[in-house]
Amino acid sequence: MGKGIGILVTIVLIAIGVCMKIGRRSDAGAEVRAQMQALIETMPEYSANVEYLDELFERKHVKAFEEAYSMGGRRTRSKFDWETYGKTVLETMASQSGKDRKPELAKALRTLKDRLFEAEKEKGASGESGG
Repeated sequence: MGKGIGILVTIVLIAIGVCMKIGRRSDAGAEVRAQMQALIETMPEYSANVEYLDELFERKHVKAFEEAYSMGGRRTRSKFDWETYGKTVLETMASQSGKDRKPELAKALRTLKDRLFEAEKEKGASGESGG
């Protein structure tokens, strides 16, 4: 009977650990989503296309986040690659905008992507740390 309780306790502890990791992933996803949404809102074209861009971002965020986030293991930390996320979400939004016959938005999204990651590259070259 004691061995069965020990196994049950182990299973419960593993489940708690997994739930905590998933919770941290969810928190990270919400934070990243808010940051990218704020960047998209800086586009001059945003005010005239709020509904379209918000809905498009909603669809493209999850896949881009999944590509950029790797859940850590027992001895490794979770990792998030902002550049992978940003380039993926903005490029997939631009591509979809082009398919939806909105070339002005496709161009604006690619311009935002290029400016954002050119600035990141320049920061790295000058020795500044980015977040």
